[in-house]
Amino acid sequence: MATVFLKQCSRCNLEKALDAFPKQRTYCKKCWYKQCRPAIARWVKNHPEKMRAYSKEWKEKNEERVRVQKKKHRKEILPELNKYNREYRAKNKAIKQAHDAVKYAKKIGKLVPRPCEVCGSVAHAHHSSYEKNMRLVVKWLCPQHHSEAHSCQLSI
Repeated sequence: MATVFLKQCSRCNLEKALDAFPKQRTYCKKCWYKQCRPAIARWVKNHPEKMRAYSKEWKEKNEERVRVQKKKHRKEILPELNKYNREYRAKNKAIKQAHDAVKYAKKIGKLVPRPCEVCGSVAHAHHSSYEKNMRLVVKWLCPQHHSEAHSCQLSI
C-alpha cells in the first residue's frame, strides 16, 4: 500500500493529498505551493483585475519567451486551423460571399456601419438571409445580440 502524504492548504485550511497542490517550479523543484489548486482557481476567478495586471507585467518581462511560445503555437495549430477554414468556406460558399459583399460595400462606402439596433453599442452586420439578392440586407447587432440572434433567442 502506497503512503499518501497530506498537506494543509493555507487558504481553505483543509488537509489534502500532495497531488492537490501544484509544484513550485521557480524556487524549488521539490516544493509545493501553500494553496491547493481549487483555492488558487477561486482566487484567480475573484481577482480578474489583479490577474490582468500580473499577466501584462509577466508578458513584458518575458517578451522573448512569449514570442517563442506564439511561434510554436502558430507552427502547431495554424495548419490545422487553415485546413478547417478552407473546408468550412467550401461548404458554406453563400455565407462567405455574403460576408465578402458586406466587407467590400463597407470599404467603398456603399454600406455604413451603424450602432446595435438593440442596445446602441458597436455592431456587426447580421444577415437574415444569405441569398444572392439579400447579401447587403443586414441588421446591425453588437456581438452579444448577434450571438443571440444566431441561437434564435433574439427575435428581430
